[in-house]
Amino acid sequence: MKNRIPFILVWSRAGLAMLVLMIGIAQCSWATYAVAWSIPLAVLTDVFDGILARRWGVSTEQLRRLDSQIDMFYWLSLLVAFMILVPGANQIFWPWIGLAVIAESSLYITSLIRFGKEPCTHALLSKMWCLVLASCLFYSFIFANTHWMKFAMISGYVAQLDVLLILCILPKWQRDIPSSYHAWLLRQGKSFERNPLFNG
Repeated sequence: MKNRIPFILVWSRAGLAMLVLMIGIAQCSWATYAVAWSIPLAVLTDVFDGILARRWGVSTEQLRRLDSQIDMFYWLSLLVAFMILVPGANQIFWPWIGLAVIAESSLYITSLIRFGKEPCTHALLSKMWCLVLASCLFYSFIFANTHWMKFAMISGYVAQLDVLLILCILPKWQRDIPSSYHAWLLRQGKSFERNPLFNG
């Protein structure tokens, strides 16, 4: 049973994403608070699915790829809810979010063309971006303003650039690459030690 817990935690974020979308579309009076408090719950499941999977020896390629896809679904659902629920967000941020979606799509296209698989880098800058985005979105939903979101989006562009470099540098598809520097090491035929806390 314990071997299934990481999968349950991953799929729980898919359920949260659907819930966030439904709440956002409904636009009820408590919607912003409900969506906001889904964020720490999603972050906790994202942290512990990897930690438990590595601890119990079930950090497989299948799990890591599933984790990446569901993470993307959850964060997109949050951005949709942000555009619907936070005053002024739709007028100000649609170009910013549109650019982020285009950039993310380019990562998938690059990975599919080069390797025939979607990206699954779990890069450190991407992990940091998730924390920044989570914090800024939580603030936006709770306080109904967009003060920190430009910083969050710029952080995202930097993280996406790092992943693009990883995908261009890697000699073959691999998962859990901490940064473009580590991808360059692999291209040079060198190895590196992965941090068990962040990469399996």
